[in-house]
Formats: sequence, structure tokens, C-alpha cells
Amino acid sequence: MMDSDARPQKIAKADLDRLNTVGWLSKRDPAFRAAVLKHAMLRHYKEGEAIYLYGDTADGLFAVLAGSIKMTVPADDGQEFVAHR
Repeated sequence: MMDSDARPQKIAKADLDRLNTVGWLSKRDPAFRAAVLKHAMLRHYKEGEAIYLYGDTADGLFAVLAGSIKMTVPADDGQEFVAHR
């Protein structure tokens, strides 16, 4: 579910440079990095806003440039289990 503030924007060169030099993507083959980053778009999310909901169709690859995420999955009792922060 995307909020209106999360409309994709063109990603800045400085952020592209960072994705090319830091993290798992920087360790990939240059052709693969170029193919992924060719489609890179920047989105801003509000605190607590869902980026992706359990059961949604997978339709993207996400990188966190600033801030943090909390990854939860539904538990059998209907509560949410925090799988990763």
C-alpha cells in the first residue's frame, strides 16, 4: 500500500553512487548493477507506513538509504512477529 507521499522520484546521482559502492549490490557484477540501477526510483515513506504487506505480489527490490525498517510476519495467533529490524 503506497501513500501519496511515496510517489516514485528519480534517484539522485549521490544515492546511485552510494548504491554502487556500499552494500550487497556493490558486490555484484557491474552489468547486473547497471541493469538494476537503471530502474531505481526513490520513495519516501512515513514512519509506520507499510512498504510491502504479507501476501502482496512481489514487484520490486528495495534498498534503505536513510532510516530503518521493521519486518514483521503474521503469527498463527493473529499477532505480528518481528522478524528483523
